[in-house]
Amino acid sequence: MNTKKKIKQLLHTAPKPAVKDDLLQKLKNDVTTANIKKHNSALRRFFAPAGQPVSFQRVAIAAVVMLIVMLPLAYGTAKAIKYFKIGDVTMVVKNSDNINNEEDARKSLEEFGKLYREGKAREVKPGVWVVTLSNGEEFAFAGRNPELVGLPDTERK
Repeated sequence: MNTKKKIKQLLHTAPKPAVKDDLLQKLKNDVTTANIKKHNSALRRFFAPAGQPVSFQRVAIAAVVMLIVMLPLAYGTAKAIKYFKIGDVTMVVKNSDNINNEEDARKSLEEFGKLYREGKAREVKPGVWVVTLSNGEEFAFAGRNPELVGLPDTERK
């Protein structure tokens, strides 16, 4: 303990070295700081990292990368939505004058589902089922779960 106090006392009483007159100027020359605005956005820092004007080449490269990345993602998303939401039902009615709107199509699908569940549908190709509707038309359905066609959402599982 005594030695620590003695060392502190000697350091405080020791003479301080003289500072050269040109030391401050030398330090200023050695340390350079860029004039950088404090509130630059991340995009501005990316496109012009050294505080220079925005680089056209960086903007062009970013646009190309965005296209390369986003187009397949958008295509895949649209394809997935189509597969899961729209792709469930494909119907074909030959020479039909009876299906003119969405309500007629819904009724035809409901009748197909009823006839399918009664065992009156025939499979003409794998995954393609054909029934004869009550109006005499042949109705073809191609989709993943023909047993669920025409059922209300509460009965689907």
